[in-house]
Amino acid sequence: MTPPPIGFVGLGNMGRVLAANLVASGHAVLAHDAAGAARVPEGADVASDVAAVARRAEVVVLSLPDGAASAQVAGALAAVADRRATHVVDTSTIGPDAARGVAATLAEFARTIPAEWATPVSRTSTRPCPAASPAPGRARSS
Repeated sequence: MTPPPIGFVGLGNMGRVLAANLVASGHAVLAHDAAGAARVPEGADVASDVAAVARRAEVVVLSLPDGAASAQVAGALAAVADRRATHVVDTSTIGPDAARGVAATLAEFARTIPAEWATPVSRTSTRPCPAASPAPGRARSS
């Protein structure tokens, strides 16, 4: 059985690179950006809206420019009754108050993972986190 894609919302300077790295590592990525499909990295599937990401991905990565955008996307994720999303990794450029607000909006259905926990290498070990590792059965290219 093919695992669900990793959802990605926000493909600006940082988000596009993060999503492209996931694709390059062999992960299926379903991506959406408010500015349009042109920002979706090669190899990723285009989602028409945030709801489409919520319906198809269990893990959704947010990489948004500010607290207002993060709150809007969190609300859109929460509004999808038939969502598949259960985990949200928020790498957005927001302050602690905005992050707490996003977490509160998502708390009913999703575990939120602060960006500091999603770094490629753990602060307590040298093992890469799963999002930075190749997809199961795929070797990392050099």
